[in-house]
Amino acid sequence: MKIILTFILLIPLTLNAAILHVALDGSQPYSAIQNAVDAAAEQDTILVHPGTYYENIEIVGRDLTIGSLELATEDSTYIAQTVIDGNQSGSCFNIRDNARVTIKGFYMTNGIGTTSTTWSNRHGGAIYASYSDVSIINCRVMYNRAISGAGIYLMDGYGYLAGTTIAYNRGKHVGGGLSFGGISGIEIILEFDPINRCSIYDNHSGYGRDISITLQHMTHIDIY
Repeated sequence: MKIILTFILLIPLTLNAAILHVALDGSQPYSAIQNAVDAAAEQDTILVHPGTYYENIEIVGRDLTIGSLELATEDSTYIAQTVIDGNQSGSCFNIRDNARVTIKGFYMTNGIGTTSTTWSNRHGGAIYASYSDVSIINCRVMYNRAISGAGIYLMDGYGYLAGTTIAYNRGKHVGGGLSFGGISGIEIILEFDPINRCSIYDNHSGYGRDISITLQHMTHIDIY
């Protein structure tokens, strides 16, 4: 009953949301994911058609859902067909400043992270998220690298992971697969879906090869 009521309450918030389509071949209104992000209104959905997108997508203080056609069809074959390649020039996704983002059904690779405002080194090879609410669902995060969080770096916020594989990423210092934590003293939450489970394996780093948790300044952490 609680879930049904929650769903009903959310319907009015999404009635005016739009779906923006992205395709490399020019068959859709946008040919780059970043262009669709820049054009989107709050709570819009960006639907990405198959292809390899060489992008470092920046999302600052936005409320968006971004997915491959797997998001609309539940066809898992679209995951491998829809690649975000960081092109060794940054994170595939750089999410920060109170953003609320859902990422679903992508293969993310070849990212080298984002230089944070706190440290000069690069963090979050595929996904860098700071002070934000990020859900990562049915994704493949592979062959990325960074100083820490070579696969995914989630700091000072909320992270939800479901059906996601994080493998073969290389962190120089810590968190080859996933680096999660807080330095500001705020409450942070990391939640793994208990049914649509994740796989995190064969990542490499100095320590915390697959998962690393960092806490400073009496930060309170909840992990589910």
